[in-house]
Amino acid sequence: MSHIIFQDWQARAYTDGRLTRFCVPVRLRDKTETYAGFDDDGWPWHFDDAGISHQDKCPFIVGERVWVKQAFRREARDCLFRADWQPVPDMKWEPASQMPRNLSRFSPLITAVRPMRLGDITEADARAMGIWFVAGSGDFLCNAAMLWDSHHKPGKRFADSPWVWMVEFEEYSA
Repeated sequence: MSHIIFQDWQARAYTDGRLTRFCVPVRLRDKTETYAGFDDDGWPWHFDDAGISHQDKCPFIVGERVWVKQAFRREARDCLFRADWQPVPDMKWEPASQMPRNLSRFSPLITAVRPMRLGDITEADARAMGIWFVAGSGDFLCNAAMLWDSHHKPGKRFADSPWVWMVEFEEYSA
């Protein structure tokens, strides 16, 4: 079973029923490789410097359940999740990357996967990714770009329109 990492805002959006999609960058084997197109099944393929064709497989499979990692804190027999708390000074949290499988509280079922350019996401995609509208900040796509850029390096920024896997999953149900 694969895992995904939710930021605090994503965990809140998921439990509120506003998050049913997320994007994962397609990982190139070599920084010099460039994409050439898609095969008949919609998977991206590319060429390396030697002209050899490669295909990138998505790490997520339709019908698979993924487990969600998020920032957490163990207290006695309980597990607390930072997404459920208002910021508390000096309260230490374990990073999401360190969360063991047995503490995960979400296991959404993947319902669709498609490769796409990040710059091709629509407002509907942004809303389904849990993006919220902040008055005076433009629109949902502007907010999606700001959030994406806050977590990605140059070359993978929103304006660079990198290839991503758009992964859709079932809505949260308590």
